[in-house]
Amino acid sequence: MRQLYMIGCGMVLLAGCGSEMTAPRILSLRLVPPSFVPDIFTAGVAATPPTAASRLSAGQAVVGKPVVVALQVVDQNNTPVRGIAVSWRALPGAGSSDSATSVSDTGGVVRVNWTLDTIAKLDSLRASLAPDNGVIVTASGVHAAPVAAMKVSGDAQTVLLGSTTSPLVLRVTDRFGNAVGNAFIAWSMIAGDGTLSQITTHTDETGTSQVTVVVGATPGQGRVLATFGTLPAVTFTFKAQ
Repeated sequence: MRQLYMIGCGMVLLAGCGSEMTAPRILSLRLVPPSFVPDIFTAGVAATPPTAASRLSAGQAVVGKPVVVALQVVDQNNTPVRGIAVSWRALPGAGSSDSATSVSDTGGVVRVNWTLDTIAKLDSLRASLAPDNGVIVTASGVHAAPVAAMKVSGDAQTVLLGSTTSPLVLRVTDRFGNAVGNAFIAWSMIAGDGTLSQITTHTDETGTSQVTVVVGATPGQGRVLATFGTLPAVTFTFKAQ
């Protein structure tokens, strides 16, 4: 008995040759159950053979950080198939994979390390059994850990006594410049005469947060300190006159 490999109808077919012909084997990619491959980033599709590139969501992943994508090669009977090559290609602007091709192991599993782009957005990786038979794995890139805050506006302003300052606005970002939302900010008056509109805030989806100060009756220099965790604090100043 020998095997003939051929490509047709958008699926990989494996047919036996000899005195008796066996039914073609139709291969597809499916989800690797978390219990089968624990503690890794997994993705997959239904076990039915795709007729075109299927798109599947792999959830969220941190930008610029390698994650493991694991798929399983199965036949039409949901039987894992070993020794099958699967090619990987990150779509333009979607980061990179550490390997162009993986071969399925005894459990039919193929894996690749995928590093998402450094910009927080939806990235896509193509896994192919053949040029016209594959799946698209998508991952939503989320910001990395916050590393810095910068003053956006409101610093070094001059304000009349008894009036309200323009908003003191700051923005928190990760090391790639992506906005960090829902970051807790603590505000405090450390000099001058004034009352803060809020003493705690959270950044919004653009990574920004703001407060205002109602200036008192005493002229002079005012300073407002914004702190967030162990990151360097930011100081805003205003002149009351």
